[in-house]
Amino acid sequence: MPTKTIYIREADLGTWEEAQRVYGEKSMSTLFVECLKERLNARDGFLHVLRAEPGDSTRLAQFAVMFGPADSGGPMKPHYCRGADELARFLKKLGLTERAIEKIGVEVAKTRSSSVRVALSQDKIDLI
Repeated sequence: MPTKTIYIREADLGTWEEAQRVYGEKSMSTLFVECLKERLNARDGFLHVLRAEPGDSTRLAQFAVMFGPADSGGPMKPHYCRGADELARFLKKLGLTERAIEKIGVEVAKTRSSSVRVALSQDKIDLI
């Protein structure tokens, strides 16, 4: 799991300590990410990548990328990508890490589909 370091100003230490006291069992990283999602107006859900045609090669295969928000019924209209390179560029544009993109590529090549839980801001959702 990747790690990030957060530096807290001396003046804000009281707020940090109060949050630790109030949210005790909840990890501070989870709390921090939840706050960021609220500020970014992000929606939690699943990003589904499906291989849309038969065959072994993913180089020129067509892929459908859909986002299924957790707070509403069903996935949104798919975005289509032609080939593994275009798919990787699109997933990067959505904000996925290189590692996540590589994992999706491996899963799609092996099982024809991949689903990952993500939080996407509305501007990223609008790309799909």
